[in-house]
Amino acid sequence: MHPLLKTLFGVVLTLTFGPAFAGTEGTKGCDAGKREWVEYIQDNLPFLFCDVDSPFVKCADVSPIQCRKIASAAATECLAKLDQTIPPLLNRTEAGDRGEAVGDCMGGKMFKAIKLREDKDPGCAGML
Repeated sequence: MHPLLKTLFGVVLTLTFGPAFAGTEGTKGCDAGKREWVEYIQDNLPFLFCDVDSPFVKCADVSPIQCRKIASAAATECLAKLDQTIPPLLNRTEAGDRGEAVGDCMGGKMFKAIKLREDKDPGCAGML
């Protein structure tokens, strides 16, 4: 697995363990509904993949806005592809597993769509 994807998975797992579960305590422990989880991932993952300091922006010739458009399309496609594997209620473990799968799928699509360059920024050397 690509080292950059491993870093992004860490972000994805943090994301899925955070606000997606807010307000659900007390109903089914820490479960999140599928619709809420998918919406949260769709709304937030493109911003995480395309932060100004993200390799997909810092190490490429795309703006954060262009990157987010690509990431949003990738998220939509990956969530649709993985839809049947997402249960109606997700606990933290399931959300982490599904978040990792979505992140892996998105990362692969992002690498194909955005050409990363090690020479773009000193921080990019060795990341790719």
